[in-house]
Parts: sequence; structure tokens; C-alpha cells
Amino acid sequence: MGDVSVIIEGVEHESTAGTLCSTVHGAGRVMGRMEAKGEVDRKTGAVKRAGKVTQAMMDEWVTREGVELRGAGLDESPHCYKRLPDVLVEHRQLRRRRLAE
Repeated sequence: MGDVSVIIEGVEHESTAGTLCSTVHGAGRVMGRMEAKGEVDRKTGAVKRAGKVTQAMMDEWVTREGVELRGAGLDESPHCYKRLPDVLVEHRQLRRRRLAE
């Protein structure tokens, strides 16, 4: 959410021999779910630990990117994930190159 989507094909490489030449299937997280949303006491509603992502942060991002959000908690905010272009560069030897690159 918040980045472009791509379909990539894994290639034969020494590091993929044990994975049937598979490649990355997602960007990966930069923060855990609890780190993103924080922790609230279910009984009292008191905030035990504030999260690093706020609803305003998430709303601003999805609005800017034109994403229609139908349901997702703060733990699924784009702020929680690595940026796709960075992941593609990091895994360039493990996937087939796109024509635009």
C-alpha cells in the first residue's frame, strides 16, 4: 500500500538453489506491528505505549498516493514497510530485470 506493484520472476542463482529459484514476495517490514500501533490496556483504554504510526500519518500517505483504503490498522500502514524500489535494487541478482530498468 502506498507503492507501485510489480510482478517479478526469480532466477537461478547460488543463493536461491534451496528455494526453487523463488524471489522476494513482499517488501518486508521496517517495524513490528506493536511498534507501529502501540499498546492499549483493553480494560481501561489507557495507552501503555504509544505507537510510532498515527492515524493522521497513515491517512496523509494513502490520500497522497490515491489509495482507496477499505480496512487496515496502523500496523499495516505504508510506514511499516520497506520501499519497493530499494528492495528491487537489493534483490537485483535474484530476479529477472524489467525492460524499464
